[in-house]
Amino acid sequence: MRNDNDIRTEAGTALLAVQKQRAAAADRLVTPWWYHPCLAVLVGVMIAVQAAHSPVATTIVVALVVSGMGLLASSYQRITGVWVSGCRRGRAGRITLALVASYVALVLVGGFLDYVLGQRWAFVAAGAVAAILTIVLGRRFDETLREELRAGS
Repeated sequence: MRNDNDIRTEAGTALLAVQKQRAAAADRLVTPWWYHPCLAVLVGVMIAVQAAHSPVATTIVVALVVSGMGLLASSYQRITGVWVSGCRRGRAGRITLALVASYVALVLVGGFLDYVLGQRWAFVAAGAVAAILTIVLGRRFDETLREELRAGS
């Protein structure tokens, strides 16, 4: 029959093993330097193409962007050995939410400026801002995710 000390020791050992695995995962999740700039170009172009007012151009660009994102995801997974969803609880998930909300806001503002006020440059500017946000918040997401993994959050 096992006593309480044996159970506590086993539980402590198991928790330590989990923490070591989380730290190892955090160490593996180092995004290549080129990942966020490539993603930024894809997102920026997808928003900027709206300035063309061409369903054909938009369809072609969206198809290319989706393909490019698939290549980025598979490259990241091949390099790190894992894929991490941005849809998660905690601070990293809130960064993802802020990034997606900023994309929506940029498209809405760009659409208002372009279609209502006739400012054809608006979608191009929105795409440029989206690209910058993608780099900045994408890198912040990575840092926060690694912090959360190491902290056990």
